Amino acid sequence: MKIRIGVGFSGWPFESTQAFWDFVDLVEESGLDSIWLNDRIRNPTPALEPIAALAMIAGRTQRIKFGMSVAVLPVRDPIVLAKEIATIDYLCNGRMLPAFGLGLKNEKEWKAVGRTPDHRAGMTDEAVALMRRLWSEDRVTHEGQFYNTHELTIQPKPLQQPIPVWFGGRTQAAYKRVARSGDGFLGAYQTPADCGQAVCAIRQAAETYEREVPEDHYGTIVPFHLGDEDISQEVDALVRRFPKIPFDAYAAWRTPDALLRRIDDYVEAGVTKFVMRPMATGAALYEQFERLAKVAVPHYHD
Repeated sequence: MKIRIGVGFSGWPFESTQAFWDFVDLVEESGLDSIWLNDRIRNPTPALEPIAALAMIAGRTQRIKFGMSVAVLPVRDPIVLAKEIATIDYLCNGRMLPAFGLGLKNEKEWKAVGRTPDHRAGMTDEAVALMRRLWSEDRVTHEGQFYNTHELTIQPKPLQQPIPVWFGGRTQAAYKRVARSGDGFLGAYQTPADCGQAVCAIRQAAETYEREVPEDHYGTIVPFHLGDEDISQEVDALVRRFPKIPFDAYAAWRTPDALLRRIDDYVEAGVTKFVMRPMATGAALYEQFERLAKVAVPHYHD
């Protein structure tokens, strides 16, 4: 199985748009595998819209893959989104990695887009089934609980056939969704042991649906930092966000050996795809990605 190291970030941690493009160029040239962008409509700090930003990244690069970590599907029109994803994948020679989630059950965030989270699970399931048909069939007619279309054909189709669909999540319901209709799983801020339990749960559930999620399609988001700089504020922010999970149990930080050991812990649990998020902003951000590439790419990539 191929272990691949991708990168991502939250919000807008760059000092300028040029700093962002310097980061994209670094990933393209360094041997790192992919870029992943998260999705928050209502955000107190600046954040990129992932589909538009990924289209820009596609045009800037030739090698790397890219995806969403993860796009909140119930707040989007799946027909328009299917067309957007198909267009990007077609133009970039099949490097798009769509990944979806239900979104946080945060009333303020849903109210901001004029919706409620009441039926987000059902909307997600129906939307994915509809998008899969639009990516592979012509003259699609669908009359569902949440979405309807009549004899719709999307052209051009995605270059990847079938285009893989990944799901995020950290609940048993999320694991069953991956097993039932997903091609990959992207966890987030879970310990290696928790990731291992997720992998086992997905595999067991997939058997009941007579499906199989590829062995190398299990991933996770991992915060990292290489160096002795003071990152106490960043650590405190993660501790407040995930108070029940010991920070040292899921972060990869300080020394190259410690970072590689942590990644190996996840690999032993069944994870082979990584989205490494730096605990840094501004000028320190580029240096963190550069350090990561020098440590991880020779160790894991062919």
